[in-house]
Amino acid sequence: MNKNKKKVFSYFQSKAKNYNSNSTSFPWSIIRKFESKIVLDFIGKVRGIEVLDVGSGSGFYSTLILENKAKKLYAVDNSKEMLKNIENHKIIKINSNAESFKIKKKFKKIICAGLLEFTNSPKKILKNIKNHSNRNTRLIVLLPMNNIFG
Repeated sequence: MNKNKKKVFSYFQSKAKNYNSNSTSFPWSIIRKFESKIVLDFIGKVRGIEVLDVGSGSGFYSTLILENKAKKLYAVDNSKEMLKNIENHKIIKINSNAESFKIKKKFKKIICAGLLEFTNSPKKILKNIKNHSNRNTRLIVLLPMNNIFG
């Protein structure tokens, strides 16, 4: 693991314990509410299908999507501590690197929210996501805007 990857990994490991409570308090809660509506609009109907969340963190979007009747949700994250925050037992937690995880499935819907800005190799991650996509997969990528919040 290179120096930058170690720094990012350590940061999220250390923030994991309070991540959910912090992300639902002001001002982050306002941003999350706004983003949630957009993510759900873009991902579309998920009822009865399996969805992949790459870089799931504490499972905010995984939980939101599962609440919209997805059949199953696979949450991939490099931080065991972040994955421990996912309380919904219907979410399949996979502790692995986004560049190299392997699931023997193809997904119709994939989300990658708040991950690519923390990596030196977004191309590797997107290539791995492509390996888990079928021909008509809908991929939702969420990146921060350059403003006072991000």
